[in-house]
Amino acid sequence: VDKIAKVIANQPQVLARLLQIANSAMFGFTTPSKDAQHVIMRLGLDMVKHLVLFSGLFSANNQRISEDLMSQLAQESQNYTARLQELAERARYPATLKSSIWVAGLMHNIGKLVILNCEASADIDPQRLQTEYPNAGALLLMLWGFPDEITRAISLQGAQSLEASEHKLVQLLNAAQWLGRADFANAMLDRIDDLDLREACLQFAS
Repeated sequence: VDKIAKVIANQPQVLARLLQIANSAMFGFTTPSKDAQHVIMRLGLDMVKHLVLFSGLFSANNQRISEDLMSQLAQESQNYTARLQELAERARYPATLKSSIWVAGLMHNIGKLVILNCEASADIDPQRLQTEYPNAGALLLMLWGFPDEITRAISLQGAQSLEASEHKLVQLLNAAQWLGRADFANAMLDRIDDLDLREACLQFAS
Protein backbone atom coordinates (compact mmCIF):
# COMPACT_ATOMS: atom_id res chain seq x y z
CA VAL A 1 0.00 0.00 0.00
CA ASP A 2 2.78 2.43 0.92
CA LYS A 3 4.58 1.82 -2.38
CA ILE A 4 1.46 2.38 -4.47
CA ALA A 5 0.54 5.47 -2.46
CA LYS A 6 4.04 6.84 -3.07
CA VAL A 7 3.79 6.22 -6.83
CA ILE A 8 0.45 8.04 -6.96
CA ALA A 9 1.77 10.88 -4.78
CA ASN A 10 4.59 11.43 -7.29
CA GLN A 11 2.03 12.07 -10.05
CA PRO A 12 0.26 15.29 -9.00
CA GLN A 13 -2.36 15.22 -11.77
CA VAL A 14 -3.37 11.64 -11.00
CA LEU A 15 -3.41 12.34 -7.26
CA ALA A 16 -5.53 15.48 -7.68
CA ARG A 17 -8.04 13.62 -9.84
CA LEU A 18 -8.13 10.65 -7.45
CA LEU A 19 -8.80 12.90 -4.45
CA GLN A 20 -11.45 14.82 -6.38
CA ILE A 21 -13.34 11.61 -7.15
CA ALA A 22 -12.81 10.00 -3.74
CA ASN A 23 -14.07 13.14 -1.98
CA SER A 24 -17.09 13.59 -4.25
CA ALA A 25 -20.68 12.91 -3.24
CA MET A 26 -20.40 9.65 -5.15
CA PHE A 27 -18.74 7.96 -2.16
CA GLY A 28 -20.55 9.88 0.55
CA PHE A 29 -17.76 10.21 3.11
CA THR A 30 -18.34 12.87 5.75
CA THR A 31 -14.65 13.75 6.04
CA PRO A 32 -12.35 14.24 3.03
CA SER A 33 -9.37 12.08 2.15
CA LYS A 34 -6.14 14.09 2.17
CA ASP A 35 -3.65 11.77 0.50
CA ALA A 36 -3.37 8.63 -1.63
CA GLN A 37 -2.73 6.34 1.33
CA HIS A 38 -5.92 7.50 3.03
CA VAL A 39 -7.91 6.85 -0.16
CA ILE A 40 -6.45 3.34 -0.45
CA MET A 41 -7.27 2.53 3.17
CA ARG A 42 -10.84 3.76 2.71
CA LEU A 43 -11.69 2.29 -0.68
CA GLY A 44 -9.37 -0.67 -1.00
CA LEU A 45 -6.59 -1.29 -3.47
CA ASP A 46 -8.77 -2.72 -6.25
CA MET A 47 -11.10 0.27 -6.24
CA VAL A 48 -8.18 2.71 -6.28
CA LYS A 49 -6.75 0.89 -9.30
CA HIS A 50 -10.08 1.34 -11.08
CA LEU A 51 -10.19 5.02 -10.13
CA VAL A 52 -6.65 5.62 -11.38
CA LEU A 53 -7.58 3.89 -14.64
CA PHE A 54 -10.74 5.99 -14.89
CA SER A 55 -8.76 9.15 -14.19
CA GLY A 56 -6.19 8.30 -16.83
CA LEU A 57 -8.76 7.41 -19.46
CA PHE A 58 -10.76 10.59 -19.07
CA SER A 59 -7.86 13.00 -18.66
CA ALA A 60 -5.47 11.71 -21.31
CA ASN A 61 -4.60 13.96 -24.22
CA ASN A 62 -6.56 12.74 -27.21
CA GLN A 63 -6.46 14.17 -30.70
CA ARG A 64 -9.82 12.69 -31.68
CA ILE A 65 -11.85 13.67 -28.62
CA SER A 66 -12.03 17.27 -27.44
CA GLU A 67 -11.16 18.16 -23.87
CA ASP A 68 -14.71 19.41 -23.31
CA LEU A 69 -16.20 16.12 -24.48
CA MET A 70 -13.78 14.13 -22.30
CA SER A 71 -14.80 16.22 -19.29
CA GLN A 72 -18.45 15.76 -20.16
CA LEU A 73 -18.09 11.96 -20.35
CA ALA A 74 -16.16 11.88 -17.06
CA GLN A 75 -18.82 13.95 -15.30
CA GLU A 76 -21.52 11.77 -16.81
CA SER A 77 -19.85 8.71 -15.29
CA GLN A 78 -19.62 10.27 -11.84
CA ASN A 79 -23.23 11.46 -11.91
CA TYR A 80 -24.33 8.04 -13.11
CA THR A 81 -22.48 6.33 -10.27
CA ALA A 82 -24.15 8.61 -7.72
CA ARG A 83 -27.56 7.68 -9.17
CA LEU A 84 -26.68 3.98 -9.00
CA GLN A 85 -25.84 4.32 -5.32
CA GLU A 86 -29.09 6.12 -4.57
CA LEU A 87 -31.07 3.45 -6.38
CA ALA A 88 -29.19 0.62 -4.67
CA GLU A 89 -29.93 2.11 -1.26
CA ARG A 90 -33.62 2.61 -2.04
CA ALA A 91 -33.93 -0.90 -3.45
CA ARG A 92 -32.02 -2.30 -0.44
CA TYR A 93 -29.40 -4.03 -2.53
CA PRO A 94 -26.76 -5.93 -0.52
CA ALA A 95 -23.65 -4.04 0.59
CA THR A 96 -21.53 -6.71 -1.11
CA LEU A 97 -22.48 -5.15 -4.45
CA LYS A 98 -21.16 -1.71 -3.51
CA SER A 99 -17.76 -2.07 -5.15
CA SER A 100 -19.28 -3.52 -8.33
CA ILE A 101 -21.79 -0.67 -8.44
CA TRP A 102 -19.01 1.92 -8.26
CA VAL A 103 -17.00 0.25 -11.02
CA ALA A 104 -20.02 -0.34 -13.28
CA GLY A 105 -21.05 3.29 -12.88
CA LEU A 106 -17.62 4.73 -13.59
CA MET A 107 -17.03 2.48 -16.59
CA HIS A 108 -20.57 2.29 -17.99
CA ASN A 109 -19.83 4.65 -20.90
CA ILE A 110 -16.24 3.60 -21.60
CA GLY A 111 -17.47 2.19 -24.90
CA LYS A 112 -18.17 5.74 -26.07
CA LEU A 113 -14.45 6.49 -25.76
CA VAL A 114 -13.66 3.37 -27.78
CA ILE A 115 -15.99 4.37 -30.62
CA LEU A 116 -15.03 8.04 -30.56
CA ASN A 117 -11.37 7.04 -30.75
CA CYS A 118 -12.07 5.05 -33.90
CA GLU A 119 -14.17 7.63 -35.69
CA ALA A 120 -14.43 11.41 -35.71
CA SER A 121 -17.26 12.46 -33.40
CA ALA A 122 -18.81 14.61 -36.13
CA ASP A 123 -19.22 11.51 -38.33
CA ILE A 124 -20.93 9.32 -35.73
CA ASP A 125 -24.69 8.96 -35.70
CA PRO A 126 -25.82 9.57 -32.08
CA GLN A 127 -28.30 6.70 -32.24
CA ARG A 128 -25.61 4.29 -33.40
CA LEU A 129 -23.29 5.49 -30.64
CA GLN A 130 -26.03 4.88 -28.08
CA THR A 131 -26.69 1.41 -29.47
CA GLU A 132 -23.11 0.21 -29.86
CA TYR A 133 -21.24 1.63 -26.87
CA PRO A 134 -22.34 -1.00 -24.30
CA ASN A 135 -20.80 -3.90 -26.24
CA ALA A 136 -17.72 -1.89 -27.17
CA GLY A 137 -17.13 -1.01 -23.52
CA ALA A 138 -17.77 -4.55 -22.30
CA LEU A 139 -15.28 -5.97 -24.79
CA LEU A 140 -12.57 -3.55 -23.70
CA LEU A 141 -13.16 -4.24 -20.01
CA MET A 142 -13.13 -7.99 -20.68
CA LEU A 143 -9.76 -7.67 -22.44
CA TRP A 144 -8.48 -5.71 -19.44
CA GLY A 145 -9.51 -8.52 -17.11
CA PHE A 146 -12.48 -6.91 -15.35
CA PRO A 147 -14.82 -9.35 -13.56
CA ASP A 148 -17.48 -11.04 -15.67
CA GLU A 149 -20.19 -9.54 -13.46
CA ILE A 150 -19.08 -6.05 -14.53
CA THR A 151 -18.52 -6.76 -18.22
CA ARG A 152 -21.84 -8.59 -18.53
CA ALA A 153 -23.71 -5.74 -16.88
CA ILE A 154 -22.06 -3.16 -19.14
CA SER A 155 -22.94 -5.17 -22.26
CA LEU A 156 -26.59 -5.56 -21.22
CA GLN A 157 -27.26 -1.86 -20.63
CA GLY A 158 -30.57 -0.91 -22.18
CA ALA A 159 -31.45 -4.51 -22.99
CA GLN A 160 -34.94 -5.78 -22.22
CA SER A 161 -34.19 -9.51 -22.33
CA LEU A 162 -35.01 -11.91 -19.52
CA GLU A 163 -31.31 -12.14 -18.64
CA ALA A 164 -31.09 -8.36 -18.36
CA SER A 165 -34.18 -8.14 -16.18
CA GLU A 166 -32.76 -10.71 -13.74
CA HIS A 167 -29.25 -9.19 -13.49
CA LYS A 168 -29.07 -6.90 -10.45
CA LEU A 169 -26.37 -4.60 -11.84
CA VAL A 170 -28.23 -4.28 -15.14
CA GLN A 171 -31.40 -3.40 -13.24
CA LEU A 172 -29.47 -0.58 -11.59
CA LEU A 173 -27.85 0.62 -14.82
CA ASN A 174 -31.16 0.70 -16.67
CA ALA A 175 -32.97 2.37 -13.78
CA ALA A 176 -30.22 5.00 -13.61
CA GLN A 177 -30.90 5.84 -17.25
CA TRP A 178 -34.55 6.49 -16.44
CA LEU A 179 -33.57 8.44 -13.35
CA GLY A 180 -31.32 10.64 -15.48
CA ARG A 181 -34.36 11.91 -17.38
CA ALA A 182 -35.95 14.82 -15.54
CA ASP A 183 -39.43 13.90 -16.75
CA PHE A 184 -39.16 10.41 -15.22
CA ALA A 185 -36.99 10.95 -12.14
CA ASN A 186 -39.64 11.48 -9.45
CA ALA A 187 -41.95 8.84 -10.87
CA MET A 188 -39.08 6.35 -11.00
CA LEU A 189 -38.18 6.92 -7.36
CA ASP A 190 -41.83 6.67 -6.32
CA ARG A 191 -42.15 3.34 -8.11
CA ILE A 192 -39.06 1.97 -6.39
CA ASP A 193 -40.60 2.80 -3.02
CA ASP A 194 -43.62 0.66 -3.95
CA LEU A 195 -42.08 -2.04 -6.16
CA ASP A 196 -38.82 -3.93 -6.38
CA LEU A 197 -36.33 -2.46 -8.83
CA ARG A 198 -36.88 -5.18 -11.42
CA GLU A 199 -40.61 -4.50 -11.61
CA ALA A 200 -40.08 -0.73 -11.70
CA CYS A 201 -37.66 -1.08 -14.64
CA LEU A 202 -40.01 -3.39 -16.52
CA GLN A 203 -42.91 -0.97 -16.10
CA PHE A 204 -40.90 1.97 -17.40
CA ALA A 205 -39.51 -0.05 -20.31
CA SER A 206 -42.96 -1.19 -21.42
